[in-house]
Amino acid sequence: MQGAPDVFDVTVCPLDQGQVPFYGEKGIGIAYDSQVLTELARRLQLVYLGEENLNTEMCFLHSPEVRPEFKLSFTLRDFTDFLNGALLEQEILVGSADLQPETLSIPYPKDSDVFWNLVAAGAVIR
Repeated sequence: MQGAPDVFDVTVCPLDQGQVPFYGEKGIGIAYDSQVLTELARRLQLVYLGEENLNTEMCFLHSPEVRPEFKLSFTLRDFTDFLNGALLEQEILVGSADLQPETLSIPYPKDSDVFWNLVAAGAVIR
């Protein structure tokens, strides 16, 4: 099969600069290749907005009232919530004082519905 793989790797490790924090545990970070965001946007046909800018003049852009099926973009916060939701779904429990870096494979969501469901699940622990 040609093309991009159906999974991407993340490394769960002690929190350091340049990593996404794992919301469920203090001091734990998730490192990933930034190309994952480009590939995720391509697969889901969504626009990646980068850092969330809540001061935008586009009404309802970040409103929780917008149903997922009408969202056309995602932010870094959405991606972080997605990662947390995916780790929770896989029942990957992190949280050891002696945490050693561990590389895990996260499947790309098959569609935007799966993505937004995992975003919602990950947001719960934020």
